[in-house]
Amino acid sequence: MSYRTKFDLVVSLGHRCYTAIQLRRMMIHGGTMPFDWIVSDGVGVTEAIRSKFAGALAKENLTFRGDRIEDVRYRFDHVHDFPLKSDFLTHYDLAVRRRNEITDRFFKALDSGKSILFIRHELPECASEANARNMIDAIGGHSRGICHLLYLSHKLDKSSSGDRLTFVRTRNTEELTDGEWEMCCPAFTRSGRSKITIRHWLPLCRNGLDR
Repeated sequence: MSYRTKFDLVVSLGHRCYTAIQLRRMMIHGGTMPFDWIVSDGVGVTEAIRSKFAGALAKENLTFRGDRIEDVRYRFDHVHDFPLKSDFLTHYDLAVRRRNEITDRFFKALDSGKSILFIRHELPECASEANARNMIDAIGGHSRGICHLLYLSHKLDKSSSGDRLTFVRTRNTEELTDGEWEMCCPAFTRSGRSKITIRHWLPLCRNGLDR
């Protein structure tokens, strides 16, 4: 893949809602996808994509934790799909229907042949180049188009870019500033019509965001 490769769609892979919120703020959000509004474990993301979410939201795997509903199958925390109360299963059918809709949208996008940029700001305990490679491998197993993963974490040893992965070492913080997100995604206009290219990340990969 050339550094001039252009992308048709930008998809958040979490690890929490803030990634999708930032993409929306920059008007580059490609529509609601499965990882937008949950808190996700990076290994669980890879497992879910690889298995096409087999067993996700099975009743026996859901546990009320007070401030979230945990799906222990993939270690996902749901904070928007259910009411946060002990009888959350009264809304189960509606939650499953909504999740199935956005899961279908995700895999239809992969099967569309479009070039897709995936973005994940990783949980510190899950951050590693190996985990990122497993994630893009799982995506590639379902995709008919070009896919690239922009992987952000302060736990990375360095920033770098290759054919399928761009690693950006960030500051040691849970939330990046608006400006830092814009450094990662600078090529879109506010109309959302222009396309992002890998070459815009080269200075970022030399310097990172941890300065």
